[in-house]
Amino acid sequence: MAILTLANYRSLTNTTAADGFNAYIQSLIPVVQTAIENYIDRTLDSTRYYQWFNYSGDRQIILPEYPVTQIVYIGYPAKVGTIAYTTGSYNVEITKTGVTVTNDATFAQDTYTLATNTTLTMLKTEIEDDYGPNMSLTIETGYTAMNSLLLRTGSGKEWTGAVRLDTNTRFIDRSDRIIEFAYNTPFVMSYTNDYIYNDELFIMWNAGYTAATMPSDLQMACSMIIKDYLAISKIADLGLIKSQTITNYSITYADQNLISDLVKKYSGILDPYVKKLL
Repeated sequence: MAILTLANYRSLTNTTAADGFNAYIQSLIPVVQTAIENYIDRTLDSTRYYQWFNYSGDRQIILPEYPVTQIVYIGYPAKVGTIAYTTGSYNVEITKTGVTVTNDATFAQDTYTLATNTTLTMLKTEIEDDYGPNMSLTIETGYTAMNSLLLRTGSGKEWTGAVRLDTNTRFIDRSDRIIEFAYNTPFVMSYTNDYIYNDELFIMWNAGYTAATMPSDLQMACSMIIKDYLAISKIADLGLIKSQTITNYSITYADQNLISDLVKKYSGILDPYVKKLL
């Protein structure tokens, strides 16, 4: 978790490491971060996202997760493969995490993860090994090595993937999530025609904070929530969940409701980070 380290906590709360609570505090950090993320409706840690967007032609797209640190890939939809059945009846569904094949006759189901089958060729090999000769996959020329993450979600016999679109983009001034496509650079959709594609675009981007870029006020809020929680946990017979006594302290494992209430106490710090409406 990037929001806080034990050293950050000790520094921000001006406490020493001599009280024997290091392991317990470290176990609370991810719990408190999750509670904060639930409150602000955002993921704070740096993460890679990918999504298909409806593109209206106005040259701008608002990304739902931010702050954006890198635009990794922009693509437009193209036919990259076709499935043919010789016998049997199957349903093939592509999700963001894998490809599911269901035999309608027996309801047997197999899932091929994109994390393991990272190219279209690997997916083809795995599925045909299990279902051939009843099912065959034809990968269009030039797409055998395409990253399987670029497949568009959906069902059917024709697979659509995101083909890289070479176009200049920039961020709108004072925005950390709105990208604008350059007006003087047309979208190159084929070798012979340049035009604006006005249906869907695929964007892969990195967003969020690293340990080095996490805002200090978020770290302070997390530290104070943990400190408040520890203070309350010392009260005997408070009725919190699963307590055990260590020396003169009553240590209580994370009570989600109490932590959520403490998060609201620091709404003044957290509210500016609540997810903006699209």
